[in-house]
Amino acid sequence: MGRSGSSTTDAHQRVRHEPRTVIAGGMFDPPHNGHVAMLAAASIPGDDIRIIVAGVPPHRAQPVASAQDRLDMAAAGLAHEPVLGDRMVTVSDVEIRRGRDVAYTVDTVRSLTNDMLPGRPVLVIGDEHAATITTWHAWEDLLSIVDLAVVTRTGIVDATSDGASNLESLLHQRGGQVWWCPMQPVTTSSTAVRELVASGDLRSAAELVPAGVLPLLPGVYGAVHEAASAVPAPNIGPAGVQ
Repeated sequence: MGRSGSSTTDAHQRVRHEPRTVIAGGMFDPPHNGHVAMLAAASIPGDDIRIIVAGVPPHRAQPVASAQDRLDMAAAGLAHEPVLGDRMVTVSDVEIRRGRDVAYTVDTVRSLTNDMLPGRPVLVIGDEHAATITTWHAWEDLLSIVDLAVVTRTGIVDATSDGASNLESLLHQRGGQVWWCPMQPVTTSSTAVRELVASGDLRSAAELVPAGVLPLLPGVYGAVHEAASAVPAPNIGPAGVQ
């Protein structure tokens, strides 16, 4: 997994070896190869990965797909993704079950305290979120109960930046630590996938999503159903991490 430490030198040397429960949330509208790449970067073999499909998000627009469709796509695309085959992957509806209540990360983590692996759970975030985590609801409480796996994909914060030192200090004060997880950029997005599917271009969409997601896309995002037959399922191998 990524790196952590109280200094720049430590940050480039320390690697997590003990499996933990890893918590990763998202809209998954739909899941794509970028999600797979983040999970692979932020976890190690033996980890217990909990995929949290977001309910009512506090800081972003509502999803296009229904909650059930997003749960189904996450389960089909991430729970059996070959790249994550040496991890235990579970898709959770804990936030969906809250209905119209706004879902805050700290409440979600607290609800997952049963049946976790030893040690603090590891919360996966992108570096763009690491830069603003002190604006999150009850962030001090959150950092008191998790370690962070920060996936460095945008360059906003990395293990050598001033922001990294500040974040590590906040975690260390609360008994936790930060793991820095380098990731090669993946040039895709849920919006791009939806647009391809809506235009009937499933061949291009197949290059951007895990194989298990592809058969579900036409029914969710309104593509012409006949387009699905243009991409025979047996000929589509698992979409690798780019």
